[in-house]
Amino acid sequence: MTEGGWILKAHRLSDPRRPGGAGYPVILQHGILCNSSHFIMCEERSLAFWLVDQGYDVWLTNIRANYGAGHTEFSRDDPRFWAWGLKELAFDLRDVVEFVCEATAHAKVAYVGHSQGSGSMYVALSPGICPELGDRLSVFVALGPSVYSGPVLRRFPF
Repeated sequence: MTEGGWILKAHRLSDPRRPGGAGYPVILQHGILCNSSHFIMCEERSLAFWLVDQGYDVWLTNIRANYGAGHTEFSRDDPRFWAWGLKELAFDLRDVVEFVCEATAHAKVAYVGHSQGSGSMYVALSPGICPELGDRLSVFVALGPSVYSGPVLRRFPF
């Protein structure tokens, strides 16, 4: 649950057969119009399963409104449920990173963002948002970073 009351969904992948338990935590954050399942679609050839095979503790996270995410106060029918943008997702990332750090007892995590997952982390790390989040990241990998959508989101079907 985020500070703003959002109940986000995260899926954890690790290999229980690995001696010593889970490895170093890696967060995989999806892009726009996607969800965490996009990191496992090609099964053993997927990034998520490859990282697990390399010994990492993989966390597949989702933004607001994905995987039946909810809110402590607003229903999905409430317009306030949908009143958010990239800046709010950036604050959510702070809470997601903190959650994974606490759950794994690691001071830092690796973060891999795809498209919007990269853009929201760029926003999160910017001055005035939560630049201190950088102290909790060992690495930030931006895959196909998307930081400006231009007019594309103003057209059908958006």
